[in-house]
Order: sequence, then C-alpha cells, then structure tokens
Amino acid sequence: MPLWLDWAFRAVATCDEAKRSTNYACRSENSVCVNSRNDAGYLCNCSQGYQGNPYIDKGCQDIDECTLPEKYPCYGVCTNLPGSYRCACRSGERGNPLAAPCIPNTPSAVKVIAGISSAFLVALALILVLLVLQKRRLTMEKEKLSRENCDWILYEKMMSRQVHRMRIFSLQDLQRATDNFHEDGVVGRGGHGRVYKGMLEDDRVVAIKRTVVTDERHSGTASEFRQKEEFLNEIDILSQINHKNVVRLFGCCLEEEIPMLVYEFVPNGTLSDFIHKQDSGPAISLDIRLKLAAESAEALAHLHSSTSHTVIHGDVKSSNILLDENMMAKVADFGASTLMLTDETKTVSFVQGTPGYIDPVYCETRRLTKKTDVFSFGVVLLELVTRKKAIWDGEPLALMSRQHLLDILDEQVVEEGGTDLLGKVVDLAIQCVCRQQEERPAMKRVAEKLQKFRKLLQKQREQSCSDDMASLLTHATNSFTRYHSFRESVVLEVGS
Repeated sequence: MPLWLDWAFRAVATCDEAKRSTNYACRSENSVCVNSRNDAGYLCNCSQGYQGNPYIDKGCQDIDECTLPEKYPCYGVCTNLPGSYRCACRSGERGNPLAAPCIPNTPSAVKVIAGISSAFLVALALILVLLVLQKRRLTMEKEKLSRENCDWILYEKMMSRQVHRMRIFSLQDLQRATDNFHEDGVVGRGGHGRVYKGMLEDDRVVAIKRTVVTDERHSGTASEFRQKEEFLNEIDILSQINHKNVVRLFGCCLEEEIPMLVYEFVPNGTLSDFIHKQDSGPAISLDIRLKLAAESAEALAHLHSSTSHTVIHGDVKSSNILLDENMMAKVADFGASTLMLTDETKTVSFVQGTPGYIDPVYCETRRLTKKTDVFSFGVVLLELVTRKKAIWDGEPLALMSRQHLLDILDEQVVEEGGTDLLGKVVDLAIQCVCRQQEERPAMKRVAEKLQKFRKLLQKQREQSCSDDMASLLTHATNSFTRYHSFRESVVLEVGS
C-alpha cells in the first residue's frame, strides 16, 4: 500500500506569521519560507542556486553550476556567481552560448570589403549587360544603315564621340512627320536650309532642320566638309546638355548628303522676330524683356560653367534664341559652338559669327573664349531695351556711346521702368561689350544682375501702386470734407 508523508511546521498558519515568531525555523541566510499546500503551516527550502539544509545556520551553500553542464548548459565561457552563473561567448565570437556554440565574428574590414566587392560585381554585371545591349543596338543600326542610302563614315564618327543617346531617324520617318517635307510645314528659312514642323509617330511635335544641298556641295567641297563637322559638333554638345533654357535635340537622320537634325519644337519663333516685328502688335513689357534676357543669360552661364566641359556658343544673337509656348527663352543653334576644358581658350582657323554681334577681339586674335559669348549677349541685351537691330542706322549698337544708347531707348520701357533702372541695364550691356575682354563680367554674374533688376522693377511697381492708393484715399477724403462743409453751410442758410 502506498505511503504518503506530509509534514510541516504547524505551530503557525503561514510564513508571514512564522517570520514574526521567535521560533522561525528557516535559519540559513540563503533559505526561503514556503506555505504548506495541504493545511496550515510552512516549510523551508534553500533559495534558487543554493542547496543544503535550510534549517541550520549556513546550511544552504552555493551551487557551482559550471561543474554541472548537463543540468546547467553553457557552450561558452562559464563563470560561477552567488546563486547563479554567467555564460558568455569568448572574445571575437557571437551567439547565444546557453543554447548553441558561439560562432566567430566577421571583422568589420571584411564586411566592408565584402560589401564593396558585391557592389562592384553588381555594377560590373550591369555594365556588361549595357555594353551587350549597346553593341546589339549598334549592330542592328549598322545593318539597317548599310541597307539604306546613308553616310556610314559619318555614323562611325558620331559613335566615336560617345553620342549614344541620339536617336537615328530614317528618312521615311521624317517624310511621314512632315508630309514629305511639304512647303506648308516650313517654319523657318536660312541661307543654308529650312526648318520644318513635323509630328512623329509618338505624337511629339518636332522641328526638323534640313540643309539645302547645292551642286557645289554634291562635289564634296570644303563647304560640305565644314557643314558635316558642324553637324557632329552640335550633336556632340547637345547630347551632354540638359537645361530648361537650351533647346533639346532628339536625334538626326543620316540619309541625306548633309544630315538632318531633329529638335523639340519651340512654337513662338525667335527673340529677334518678337522684338523687331511687333511694331503694330501689342507692347512688350519691360518685365518680359528682362525675363527673356535673364533666362538666356542663365543658359549661357550653364554652358560656361555647369557642365563637365566648357561650351562656348560662338554665335549668340537674338535669332538664335527661341521662345516656347510659355514665352520661355531657349538658346539654340550650336553649329558654331566649341567644347573645351574649363577656362581654356581655342584658336580657330577661321572666324564664325554674325556682323553686329561678333566680338572684335575674337576677329583680331581668332581666340574663342567665354567672353566672346558675353560680348554677343551684351548686344542682345541692347536690342531688348532699344528695339533696334544689332546694326542700326549703319552703326553697331556695341560701338555707340552710353548717351546715344540712352537716347534711343524704347520709350515704353523708359516710362515703365524709369531712367534710373534703364540706365543700370544699359550699363550692364556696356560692360558686356567692353573692348577689354578681362573687364567683361561672367555670364553667371550677368544673369544674377538681370534677376536683381527684375526684383527692383517689381518693387517700383508695388511702390507705384501704394502711392496711387494713397493719392486716391487723399482725394476721396478731400471730396468728403468739401461735401460736408457745403452741407453745413446749406443747413445754416436755411435755418437763418
């Protein structure tokens, strides 16, 4: 028959009462009192981490857990503590040693090297994929161009300049876009060709620059060679520029003697037409003129300093600045432009430019610099405030005296901005066309000053509105006072 032994100290009912009793039985300092589960009374046990006899002094002794790994597992370094133990990984290791062996730490340098190596391998893989895709595209284009009547040598030159973002349009693409170059689609004419408005299959409206081919050019003369070089130069430059005030080049067509260029369509014509062919049209405000000047200056400043290479436009003039649907200025026509290292100058074999705009120092030295563009822009600025062409009454604007320029200012802008502000604009233009190149300001400084002039004009307008309002209030007050005095006099006369 099973025997069940159950004992406890029954003299008191609970541990709380026992601790207040003089006969408390749990004498060891590392012991605990436990209430009896079956009836009144209590028992004594050693505290966790201790073992022995809790009913005698110092009867509960510390357990050395590190000597009992089967009961107290530790897969690292075990350190015995009073009533417990500490289990930690060795130096240079990590993990939970209470559950599993520790593993070596990966050195930070190894992590960095591993991360860099992974990134390098990913980048290398992407580059290889891009090269394969590029090679496949070039092969397909080469096969297509070989079947068509195009200048393969010119194409090879274009690719050698790393111009990969240009789309190569077929002649058929552009014929469809322009209704076979119909005369009704002509939006511009020049000495060397025409500009057609067209619509591509993706509904983009574009401007297509098509050079007129003469018998002389068919013979492979220096003129044809120069035009092809200008073509390569323009796509080389425009493929590297992305600025809101520079016209975008979408691509080209190589199936004619002189390749065609395909640009974004800028609908409002040239700045030259805007300021010189508006005699019977609406007036052009000074703010609009300063805005167009500032935008053009910002584009040139970007070309001069914000690209990996400096771009000298070489033919800045009002007819090479286009106006979009929002009347934003866009610098165009980079056929005469030059790509060079920052602050470099270039000596050219022959001078290109337009009379009235061309820098006389450039003509004399044949050295093309940023200040060459600054001079030409100064002439454009004078055109804007005088509404006179670059050569007016037989004299270039750039050679006129300050007083002469003030005398021929457009009367409308003088009335709008005042002689003080217009004098500052003229002074800026005179600095740009200064004979000494080193005295001319940088285009970035010119753009900043033009924006400052716009803010000054705005302040003048606000002050004028404030003065008009004050004058109106004064007039109304005076009128009311006179009416009130008249009313009182009438009342007095009637009363008498």
